[in-house]
Amino acid sequence: QLTNILRDVKEDCDRGRVYLPQDEMMRFGVNEQTLADGIATDAFKSLIRFQIARARALYARGGQGLCALPTDGSRQTACVMAAVYGGILGAIERLDCDVFASRAHLTTAQKLLRLPAAMKLARMEYADPVPDIF
Repeated sequence: QLTNILRDVKEDCDRGRVYLPQDEMMRFGVNEQTLADGIATDAFKSLIRFQIARARALYARGGQGLCALPTDGSRQTACVMAAVYGGILGAIERLDCDVFASRAHLTTAQKLLRLPAAMKLARMEYADPVPDIF
């Protein structure tokens, strides 16, 4: 969900919603007016980079638990989604964290290129290290 929040800051703000943690916004010197202005200030970019690092850490930690999912397709689906959403974090970084200028996304080709890593994640055992795909 954090990936969605980061990707959709502009759309959410346009709807009068802010899902970024208020205490962290304050810590980085970002307020709701900053978001409403739609300008990716250095402070805003620092906040987004901090959130991206958090999201990646959560994906990596959660990745270990994916091996507990059944192999009826559930595990594979969750791993593909994790790989794609992890890729969206990279797309946000390629925008220099300016999620106001355009919406971060992956092309179909970029999604397909992430499939081998997602399948490696789906095949891992509990003690295996989580592949670096986030």
